[in-house]
Amino acid sequence: MLRYLFCIITALLFSLLFHNCAQMSPLTGGARDKQPPQLVSAQPPLSSTGFTSSAIVLKFDEYIQLKDVNTNLVVLPKLKTLPEVEVNGKTLKISLDPAELKKNTTYRFFFGKAIVDMNEGNALTNFEYTFSTGNFIDSLKLNGNVANALNNEALDNMLIALYEDSLSNDSSVFKDVPNYITKSNASGKFSLSHLPAKRFRAYAIDDVNKNLTYDPDGERIGFLDKNISLPEDSSLYFSVFKEISSKTYVRKTVSPYYGHSMIIFNKKPNVALKAYYPEQEAFVAIQSRAIGDTLLLYYKSIEDSLKLILNYAEDGKKDTLLISLAKKSLKKKRFAFMRANTPGNTLYLNTALTLSFITWMDTTRLDLTKFSLRYKEDSLWKNHPFNPRWLSVRELQLADGLPEGKDFELKLDTAALLDAFSNANDSVKFQFKTQSRNELGKAVLKLQLFKKEQYLVQLLSERQDVIKEQSFFLSLSSSNNRSIEFTDVPPGVYKVRIVYDFNKNEKWDTGSLLKKKQAEPVFMHSKTIKVLSDWEIEEEIQVKEENRF
Repeated sequence: MLRYLFCIITALLFSLLFHNCAQMSPLTGGARDKQPPQLVSAQPPLSSTGFTSSAIVLKFDEYIQLKDVNTNLVVLPKLKTLPEVEVNGKTLKISLDPAELKKNTTYRFFFGKAIVDMNEGNALTNFEYTFSTGNFIDSLKLNGNVANALNNEALDNMLIALYEDSLSNDSSVFKDVPNYITKSNASGKFSLSHLPAKRFRAYAIDDVNKNLTYDPDGERIGFLDKNISLPEDSSLYFSVFKEISSKTYVRKTVSPYYGHSMIIFNKKPNVALKAYYPEQEAFVAIQSRAIGDTLLLYYKSIEDSLKLILNYAEDGKKDTLLISLAKKSLKKKRFAFMRANTPGNTLYLNTALTLSFITWMDTTRLDLTKFSLRYKEDSLWKNHPFNPRWLSVRELQLADGLPEGKDFELKLDTAALLDAFSNANDSVKFQFKTQSRNELGKAVLKLQLFKKEQYLVQLLSERQDVIKEQSFFLSLSSSNNRSIEFTDVPPGVYKVRIVYDFNKNEKWDTGSLLKKKQAEPVFMHSKTIKVLSDWEIEEEIQVKEENRF
């Protein structure tokens, strides 16, 4: 009996042993490395004086690699010969010719984000190696913040550029490499060290093309109202904006297919266009308002090229433009795309039902017997009358004053419409719902103001599009409290932006570097506002000086 019990116990023990051995856990490899490489030693040491070496050896605590070193590495003052930089494991070696170094000068090797670890690509941001060929090294420091002028949000990777005042002028930022640079971090903060006791011109540049200078056509700029002096000035704030060019010009033209061309300007144009030859005016249609920087042009019965006259409203000047047209063989063989103004299958409140097209339409041929517009009322479909009118050769208004909160169906049978090239539409159906007022909300902003100014109050969507806005002037005799009501607001989460509208033109104005004009300051309310359907929300806002973080 004892022998039998012993066998049973032994069997159970072996069973438990093999059961535990069979349970496997995945290998996680530990937590992901998020730390950038750290400098362990430098030879010659950081901030050395009396520098005469032909090589600099930097050792880090992990294996490293270089990323985009040609665009990230900046040596100031510039050397005639670009130093050689090589990596071997955890070591970075810089080879240079000491004969090129100036006497009694502090040099900075700024690496930006070039030094990263081997495995995870974590960058050692804004690392720099500094030395002096004299018996002392510049030791002053400077720090500050960079923000977007339009919304006060911090800006990352902005080039902070200092130019010695005695060696520069107003045009230096456009053509010369700065004397000192650094980059802002994700919080918009920056710092500069090893600076001399001198006067500087200071800029923040969105250096898109990485040439260390300011290019107005494609980059943003921030500047200070006055030059800075070290050590008196130790903290800076840059409000960065995109300048609007003082001159409007055509960047390019595009003719994707016969009958349609796009004229693309350097900025949103205020320009009137017409055919150069009077006999062609009847065959040319030009969009009256630009979409961004682009004007759309439609034509028919014209081949090869089209000459236009451009009248610029900003300076009264005229110019001519020759457009190469698409070949007639590229004319669309079928009816082009059409769409209704019902985004998300919703026709917004107080909006007329409209169809738009991407080609010139035959506005003389409209077969309303092939149109059907109906809506559902108490589970029954009812017809709604049309009152069509052409707003342009590519836009047809079908009906207005549609009842609120109804399900609608718009049907077009084949050949209800023809384009200018006799292409007929295929059968198509649009289903949508008209918006009702009780689907919308109301936002009441109770403002407490501290300056007697002209203000522009804007309600911004999460994408920072302006949904609603109101402008008002706070006179010297008026109360500092003002209530603003935004009605018929779609449900959603919004931010409030308040513009100090100094020139009273009811819009936010950007700045100008050459005119020494800053962008108009804004106040951003720190909280978001949630608007609900058929609901009124009140928000109290103390409008202080423009935000500075």
